[in-house]
Amino acid sequence: MPIPLPSHPRERRWTHVVVDEAQDLSVEEASFLSSLVHPAGALTVSADWHQVVSPVHGMTDPEALQFAGAIRSAGSTLQFPFRKNMRQSHEIGRFLKDFYQHAFNELAPFDAGDSDERFKPQLIIGSHYSLISEVKNMLRMLEKSTSVHTVSLILLDEDPDRMAKVARDLQTSGVVPVFLDGQSLQTGKLTLTTVERAKG
Repeated sequence: MPIPLPSHPRERRWTHVVVDEAQDLSVEEASFLSSLVHPAGALTVSADWHQVVSPVHGMTDPEALQFAGAIRSAGSTLQFPFRKNMRQSHEIGRFLKDFYQHAFNELAPFDAGDSDERFKPQLIIGSHYSLISEVKNMLRMLEKSTSVHTVSLILLDEDPDRMAKVARDLQTSGVVPVFLDGQSLQTGKLTLTTVERAKG
């Protein structure tokens, strides 16, 4: 579908635009997309404004989506919150609710899902070198597992120097990681990636 220019006649603009993961857009991208919507059209946005992971761009509110828009009823915004986390198990959902409350000092706007796996998530906090040791120990235990075939180590920030240091220290300890960059997971290997690359 061709992209209509804002200078084109209004009847050529899109009547409905859907934007997913809108918090990852830059302000310029968000304003441009909203400017392409017909004045009598609609803009549907899915976003978590607390979930910006990029260190260089991203939005923490929907203001930019409203800035350049020409929708006549722009003032009548309807919100439909996602009430239940269906992506993770019930145990991880409960963990995420507590984490959300402590990280943002507000109650989580979602409930944990119904899928009960009876496995509690484990949060390990420590130094860089204790992380390397923990990863090595976990891999040693998982080698005996018949159900776990791949393991991923996900860094929170998109810092290439830090990722390179983690990779070097893992190799020094005897663990050779595989970088996830547009490739599929490899069985029996430790995948090293970041939150931004792993999303979606």
